[in-house]
Amino acid sequence: VEMDTKVQTSFVVAQWSPVVDMIDATITGDDVADEDTAATFIISDIDLIDTDGSEHMSLYLVARNPSAGSSAIESVEVNGFVASGAPAVLIDGDLVVQGEGGEYLLDTDAPEDASFDFTDYSVYELPSSLPKDPSVSILPVPHFSGQVNLLLVAVVTDGPVSETSVKPFQIEFMPVADDFTLFVANMTEVENGASFVVDVKAID
Repeated sequence: VEMDTKVQTSFVVAQWSPVVDMIDATITGDDVADEDTAATFIISDIDLIDTDGSEHMSLYLVARNPSAGSSAIESVEVNGFVASGAPAVLIDGDLVVQGEGGEYLLDTDAPEDASFDFTDYSVYELPSSLPKDPSVSILPVPHFSGQVNLLLVAVVTDGPVSETSVKPFQIEFMPVADDFTLFVANMTEVENGASFVVDVKAID
């Protein structure tokens, strides 16, 4: 018996769209420090969950400025690396950063949600290659005391898809009285029971 066999093959295209696995960072360390003293904290739980190499992460520290154009932060160091700060403003819910390569957006409207009262910020991009649980030191400008409101912003990208995680926190810098030296240049002999005047106008 002869049989004719006909085979028909159909190809089905399956496509898997990228999905970002978002991190949930933890911040531990100093939330109170003295004036003119660096506050140090540890950032943990920032390892990428998807380790096949398709995902990339950028980390930023966003600080609210106490007044327009005036930052409360002198420097930000991450394990000895000094992070450069860039000015930023909030426009229509987007944080617009004036970076070296021009303007770019941080996809977050969290500054308003975090009770940030101003639209003037400083953004510090942390190094792309970080050790596990990096140590961050924030040094305030000289003689600054008060609260600094901050955000840790993590942007995780997988191909054309990105997700943003925002972790708000605060650091309080406590005022410290500066010591001074009183030097008496001229001494005058005064009789017992007589009065004399000390001029202290020159004490800073």
